[in-house]
Amino acid sequence: MCGSCGKHQRCSKQFTIQRLPDILIIHLKRFSATGFRRKLNTMIRFGSTINLSDYMSTEASSEGTKYQLYAVSNHSGGPYGGHYTAYCMAPDKHWYTFNDRSVTPMSFASVCSSQAYVLFYQREGSHGPLLESRI
Repeated sequence: MCGSCGKHQRCSKQFTIQRLPDILIIHLKRFSATGFRRKLNTMIRFGSTINLSDYMSTEASSEGTKYQLYAVSNHSGGPYGGHYTAYCMAPDKHWYTFNDRSVTPMSFASVCSSQAYVLFYQREGSHGPLLESRI
């Protein structure tokens, strides 16, 4: 409802970002809380890079809006039990699977899966898990 005229109007609401963090963590909703609790295994495609420039406020700087994926936390199983694994990119840009007591090499093509639960990105040019000179 319009605050000025009191009539119902078409409207939209937009949120923009003022400042970006060096590390961006994206949590994917994998559990349904409505009705019977269940695990959501929807495939969500994500890339090795992400650019947030389209989501920045007009007053914010457009520099430093690109991020590099460096780790993925995975959950297999259901809402009442399961197993966690991780995929991580080493500073040499090779990917590895971490599963309890084993660490094995893997290809990036396998990183995007329906078990992905948390995505970890580092902003280009920042200091963190990936060295600045490696991004």
